[in-house]
Amino acid sequence: MNQTWPVLLLIVGVCMHAPVSAQTVFDPNDSWADENDERYHAEVIDRYWGEIQREEWPEIFSGLKQSAAETEVDWSGAEEVHERFVGAIDAAISELKEIEAINNGIYLEHLDQLYTARFTEGTLGDGFVGFNGMNPAIVLCFAGAEQANPCNRPEHPILTEAQAEDIRYRANAANELLLILRADADRAILEEIESSYRKWTNFMDHGFVMYPWEISLNSAVKNWDIRTPPAGQFIFLHPAPGIQIPLDGFRDVKDLRVKETLMVELLGHLWYRGEYLENFSGLSATLVLREDLPPGIGVLVRPKRGMAAGLNWHWSPVDGKQFLKTPYLSVSVDLLQFISSNRGRLDL
Repeated sequence: MNQTWPVLLLIVGVCMHAPVSAQTVFDPNDSWADENDERYHAEVIDRYWGEIQREEWPEIFSGLKQSAAETEVDWSGAEEVHERFVGAIDAAISELKEIEAINNGIYLEHLDQLYTARFTEGTLGDGFVGFNGMNPAIVLCFAGAEQANPCNRPEHPILTEAQAEDIRYRANAANELLLILRADADRAILEEIESSYRKWTNFMDHGFVMYPWEISLNSAVKNWDIRTPPAGQFIFLHPAPGIQIPLDGFRDVKDLRVKETLMVELLGHLWYRGEYLENFSGLSATLVLREDLPPGIGVLVRPKRGMAAGLNWHWSPVDGKQFLKTPYLSVSVDLLQFISSNRGRLDL
């Protein structure tokens, strides 16, 4: 008895898998296809290459529809599936003709009017090959799978191997043709994604670092989304250490006195530039604080990333209502740029 059970289990297992192994077109892999079959996508593309070059897409899909409608495969018992597939091609033709008529066949700019995923192959339910882009989906259900999901639904009848091959060959060919049609658009989309990624990387890692209140201000007044960061940025109450040198010190070395300061950029603005926003320039109104003089006011200029200098005029320590005659050259050293970035600070 103990020796009989393993044998019985083996027999049952083989029987359960027999339909799949005998009908490889039902397997979710590509080893089922015969590259010499006239319905194979490479053969179809080769046959329509001239029309493809001339972008005669409605004519190409009309040819696919005619070929599918006149197939030699016997669709008895699954006529609705065949009609559904031919109807899907017909829907694609209608969309292609509309682009031709309304938009002069400029497909690159009007692919939103074409459902390019209609013939995309995938798996549905319990791992059956299916085409979910059709409505309703077409599923390649094989004999013995009547109780499995989704083959237990009336809209997904059991198909013969010839019927499944006919659908799969023709759907794959239609999908490959649509991939060619949208290739330029896909390239443009990838370029936009790459551009967005590089812009955001520069903004997050090399942009001017904001304090939380600056993030709140810019979020309220600037527009940004996943496609592009803001091309400009406000600076508000942004403190940074710096140094000051009196301008008369450049005329006489003995007057050259360097003094550390705390500079607060009261209000300013940055303009990002470059193809990928890799640089910026800016202008700010500043308040400079130092221990040996009253506060000073002035401007700070950023000609490029990593450079910031300006002029400040301090109130006189003798008469607080007057400014000192000699302005000071102020250089800002924003340590925040070296120890932090905007990455992790922004909620996109």
